[in-house]
Amino acid sequence: MAAFSRIVAMALAVAAGAAAAQAAEPTRVIEIIVGASPGGGFDRTARAIERVLEDGIVGQPINVINQPGAGGAVGLASMNRHPGDMHYISITSPNILTDELRGTSPMTFEALTPIATLVSEYLCFAVHADSDLETAADLVAALKEKPEAIRFGFATTPGNHNHVAFAQLAGAVGFDVMKPKTVIFKGASEAVTALLGRHIDFSIAPAASFAEYVRSGDVKCLAVSAPERLGGALSDVPTWTELGYDVVYGPFRGVIGPQGMEPEQIAFWEDALQKMAATDAWKKEVAENYWTENVKGHDETMTFLATERDRLRASLTDLGLLQ
Repeated sequence: MAAFSRIVAMALAVAAGAAAAQAAEPTRVIEIIVGASPGGGFDRTARAIERVLEDGIVGQPINVINQPGAGGAVGLASMNRHPGDMHYISITSPNILTDELRGTSPMTFEALTPIATLVSEYLCFAVHADSDLETAADLVAALKEKPEAIRFGFATTPGNHNHVAFAQLAGAVGFDVMKPKTVIFKGASEAVTALLGRHIDFSIAPAASFAEYVRSGDVKCLAVSAPERLGGALSDVPTWTELGYDVVYGPFRGVIGPQGMEPEQIAFWEDALQKMAATDAWKKEVAENYWTENVKGHDETMTFLATERDRLRASLTDLGLLQ
């Protein structure tokens, strides 16, 4: 009888384990909460993920919800109100690290559940097509000779990836990063509009934000912060490295979940995102958005985020945003 009881107990344990594994799949609508307005890097990433995952990978519908504010912190906080619920995910970037370092958000990546890193998104240093700043050399000269006369605009928060890239350029070129007149916009589309209207002299944003305007002849991209030239409409644009300046930086884009996710839930999303990254549809999204593939799973992403936080601490100090 005791042996029979042990067998029954083992069978129940196996069944419970199978049920738990089965439970680690979405059973209803998935929400990707985007902490930024439509049109920017966060939003483009979320909508690309939505399109590819819905095509037979996750088996449930996906909604993209825009909740802009505080450089993405509002969206992350909203997602984190669903602890342990795999139906809520968000897009992450260096903002989660810079906000923590600056003390503008109590959110840390350790308090959430980083799932994967997907791409790097390199940046375009752009001016209006009719600007007197015709080349990267012209921009460098203007920033060195009279930086206070330059109106620089970017989105969305002090210390974000666009601002950090500006600090890298200042360090490489040798100008005071605090002297240009700096305007910070709520979204990338607003920064682009300001550049088109000549309300600012130059801007830094992800390459995809400017590509269509480069193609139409309304904007000139003087240089990109990528290690190699980008393709498409930007194929003729030099890298800063080509021009002799050590400016290589682009925000990572990844997927993060709320606090308290179970290992089985993390494994589901890791597997789904790896399958997504291997599809032709995703590779097309990567090319069209001027991204560079940078796929990492949960464990590697945790290590990467800790290392990146240390690197950003130095950049924010250069910008005068940390003591």
